[in-house]
Amino acid sequence: YDFHLVASSPLIDRGENLSGLVSDDFEMNMRPVGNGYDIGAFEFTAITYQYHVETLEAEYATTPPPTATWTVDGTLGP
Repeated sequence: YDFHLVASSPLIDRGENLSGLVSDDFEMNMRPVGNGYDIGAFEFTAITYQYHVETLEAEYATTPPPTATWTVDGTLGP
C-alpha cells in the first residue's frame, strides 16, 4: 500500500500542468519537482528515508528530565 514513485517510474514528469490549482502533494511536498508534475498523489523526490524503530527505551524520573533512546535500521526507502 505504498504509492510513492520510484526512480524508474514512467509516471515521473508525465502529469498535467496544474499550476495555480495544485501546489503540493499528499505529503505537502512542493509540486512540481523536476521537469513537470508527476502522476499520482506523491511527487517523486530523489531520496526518501524510511526508518523502522527496532527498540525503544524510556527512563522515567522527575529530575533530571526523562530521557528516551531508540535504535533504527536506517534503511533507505524507495
